[in-house]
Amino acid sequence: MTVGESKTRRSFEPEELLSRCVGNLDFAQHLLNLFTARFVNDLDQLEQHLQLGDADGLMRVAHTMKGASANIAAPGLQEQAGRIEELARDHRLDQISTRLALLRDEWARFSEALAATGLPCEET
Repeated sequence: MTVGESKTRRSFEPEELLSRCVGNLDFAQHLLNLFTARFVNDLDQLEQHLQLGDADGLMRVAHTMKGASANIAAPGLQEQAGRIEELARDHRLDQISTRLALLRDEWARFSEALAATGLPCEET
């Protein structure tokens, strides 16, 4: 997170997710399980694409992560993935490792926020 970014932004908005799931807690938990498993894999894929200098691969994976984060009501992850997508689109790969570290930090905040909700979620 940079100096200009708000630290008060919520990493996870469980009420919003539950609203999107029409109050169906089982469905929300199912989506969270799918999301967390996929997101960890996608983080690894970003690292691989960065090591290969593959801007298109970075852009594709970051775009997917951005959309999934939006769907699951994780605005911090959505924002960081979107920034990686933009950098990859502009072929500014030299700046992505810093953003990837910020995305990992946000993932930790999201994971803590998810745990604080008490919603059962399979470990990844």
